[in-house]
Amino acid sequence: MGILFRSIASRVLLVFAAVTIFLQSVPAGASSDKHFDQLRKRAEKGDPTQQLELAEAYLTGAGVKQDMAQAAHWYEQAARRGNPQAENQIGFFYQAGIGVPVDPVRAFHWYQLASASGLVWGKVNLGVAYLNGIGTPRNASAARHLFEEALEKGNGLAADYLGHIDYIGLDGPPDIGAAEKWFAQGAKLHDPIAAYDLGLLYSECDDHARDLRKAAEWFRSSADKGYAPAQHALGRLLVNEPELSESPQEARMLLEEASSVGIWKSSAVLGVLARGGGGFGEASDVARAYYWFTLSELQGGEIAKQTVDRDLRALRGMLSESEQTRVAAEAQKWFAQHPKPIVFLSGADRADHLRMTAVMGASARAGSGE
Repeated sequence: MGILFRSIASRVLLVFAAVTIFLQSVPAGASSDKHFDQLRKRAEKGDPTQQLELAEAYLTGAGVKQDMAQAAHWYEQAARRGNPQAENQIGFFYQAGIGVPVDPVRAFHWYQLASASGLVWGKVNLGVAYLNGIGTPRNASAARHLFEEALEKGNGLAADYLGHIDYIGLDGPPDIGAAEKWFAQGAKLHDPIAAYDLGLLYSECDDHARDLRKAAEWFRSSADKGYAPAQHALGRLLVNEPELSESPQEARMLLEEASSVGIWKSSAVLGVLARGGGGFGEASDVARAYYWFTLSELQGGEIAKQTVDRDLRALRGMLSESEQTRVAAEAQKWFAQHPKPIVFLSGADRADHLRMTAVMGASARAGSGE
């Protein structure tokens, strides 16, 4: 169970609402300035719906300078007036330390209120809190109950978490068969993480029948929904099993997409491919390989440096100092202009409710090569 166990045990996924995929400021114009002023006045009068909208404006920089502290303030104002979405949001802010100090006890408090309000994503988050001991002692049975309630409302991520509980044996003995059924149910509900976990079962689980074609199908289902770890996993699989590709360039495209959102191992694989010609009918490109390894190091920090340092040292012997400087500057420029985004996945119960990989889990999963 080693590989999948590590991926599941290290993950903390929480639910988060926003109105944009990347946290980039939207330049304000005259009309947006006027709208924002009106919005703030209504929020200051105590309307929780307007307070929620104002918080999202500060979060995304829509019509105002991005300000996480102000976003947190207005989410909490709306939450104190009983808005379930705001309760869930500020819970995540306290969990991840966005605009406020990290406070797992407060996070748990707000998740409790969001769940009690009937918010499906509040139930999922509260279940995650129980599962991981966030602001409360671990309680897998309580987590299971909440995930089952959320699943009854059609939440596919809840099914995925039920699969984790049974796979690891957190609430009884491990049961891979039951876990697979939960993952399949989540995938049927179009949850990309459940589809990804099915791909892991078929490709990397020692205690499950190996079927790389099925693994590719599930990874592709998840990758098509924009889940970056699945893009990396499928890209890596197709490099080794090109007969499973839908096109000659599919592996490269997937790895580049995953790299673009900060998965350093995808950048490292692209470096290996560029150095060796990549199996794509292309000549070796030492400078391009140096670029990808440098970017990987920037994205992944110390763990990536330990992984690619030997590659970089070998390539330095093939490039002039001026070439090294030029290519490294190119990678640094790209990295500076593309801060690692908070990763959102669409598919929640409102069009503007998107799921975000929590800070605790994002780096662990992205860096694991899954």
